[in-house]
Amino acid sequence: MHAVLTGHGGPSQLPSFSRWRVTGQLGAIRQGRQHACSPLGRPARQNKRNEATILDKTDHPDEIFHYTSIGGLLGIIQSKCLHASHIEFMNDRMEMRYADDLIRPLLVPAFRECFSHLQRQVVMTGGFDMDWLCEHEASNLLAAIRRTSNRLAPLFVVSFCRATSAEIASDGLLSQWRGYGVDGGVAIVFDQRGISTLIESERAKFQLATISFGDVIYGPNDPEFESIIPNLELYKSAAATIIEMTMNTTAAKNLLEHFPKVPLEELFQPYSSVQPMLKHPSFREENEYRLTLSVGKNGFVESDSLAEKGVKFKQRGNYLIPYIELHSNDGPALPILRVIVGPSVEGERRRDSVEMLLREHGHSIPVSLSKIPLT
Repeated sequence: MHAVLTGHGGPSQLPSFSRWRVTGQLGAIRQGRQHACSPLGRPARQNKRNEATILDKTDHPDEIFHYTSIGGLLGIIQSKCLHASHIEFMNDRMEMRYADDLIRPLLVPAFRECFSHLQRQVVMTGGFDMDWLCEHEASNLLAAIRRTSNRLAPLFVVSFCRATSAEIASDGLLSQWRGYGVDGGVAIVFDQRGISTLIESERAKFQLATISFGDVIYGPNDPEFESIIPNLELYKSAAATIIEMTMNTTAAKNLLEHFPKVPLEELFQPYSSVQPMLKHPSFREENEYRLTLSVGKNGFVESDSLAEKGVKFKQRGNYLIPYIELHSNDGPALPILRVIVGPSVEGERRRDSVEMLLREHGHSIPVSLSKIPLT
């Protein structure tokens, strides 16, 4: 089932054109054209909903909680670094698909409008299913942007949670503890401003294309969803750009001259700032706060003074997880304020061992035992 562009320089088949065209265009991106970096020390978006909630209900709005296993805590303390995982290898494999499922319906009408115009001009002929073609090309465009990002500026994420009540600030979040079962987890409580200082140190040394802090947006009904609509509009303008690239003559290209377009290199900014921040509303209770970094690769960031950040790998089950290390070895110490030991069958013993670990590595910070009953 193919649509064919005809009448201007000969026929060319249309399906799957965005699969390779976008990759070539985005290869021209350089750091000087990026606008996704936000000033360190403050979120990329001012999320008034969460800020107001936290200021009203907890005494420590600058605390952010990183839940991990006891082994995760050991690794963080001994290595003096945090791991930022590649966005496509997060614990929830459906996260990227959810973001695509929100963006794709915005792209489909834009493709449909362009294709319908070409049909009326008798430039696009042949038997084809319009619905299938528009869905197909919208999906191809998103996949091509993702592949290009992975090659030039892959995205890595560190996830935190905010506390929305004094009880959660003291004892942690039950839904997070349940994920660790009877073996229990821990919540490492960081100073948000200290994390900003740590990332500032990383940016001074390495080729980081974008850095952003922000509260996760839980679907279209989230009050902050409006803040990303301008970025989503850029995606819609890419449809005419992509189609125009496949047309063989100036006369054919002029048929779409009145349609909004966007240089394809500009799609990296909405991709890097929108895709990592969208999450299904069912996770709203987590009040997740994310640090997102894109690491320049293959000359994406032009700098003679900054080193390329190395990507490492660790095994999980039968596949590998790409990650980067955010070090405090030769910079500021990890800004850990306190640690909460989650509920488990040997809570007090686990708390004592965590206290010993922290003291041994020079951390004089409180360690508390969550009072939440796991069962």
